[in-house]
Amino acid sequence: MGFTALGMLVPLALAVLGYIAWVIIGAANGTAQTSGTIAGLGLRAPVRVMRDARGVPHIRAASVHDAAFAQGYVTGADRLFQIDITRRFVLGTLSEMLGSVTMQAD
Repeated sequence: MGFTALGMLVPLALAVLGYIAWVIIGAANGTAQTSGTIAGLGLRAPVRVMRDARGVPHIRAASVHDAAFAQGYVTGADRLFQIDITRRFVLGTLSEMLGSVTMQAD
């Protein structure tokens, strides 16, 4: 009987540890990338995004198309949390993420 309980506990413990690792990695990678290079976005020419001391992005691009694409990408990366909160508010599912505090809004 003890061996069976242990046999069930080990996979459960591994699943919990895996989930915790997934959450930690997701939180670490969930912020906007503010340095480095991103490739494969479908731009026609290289685009440079520089941020000033306050974190405000300044975009330099060879075409309006590339500038607009970069603006959308930067805005989406910077404001993804707000976009998600707004989507959940409209769908009435805020409480799934924030708990019973937002039941009135749902």
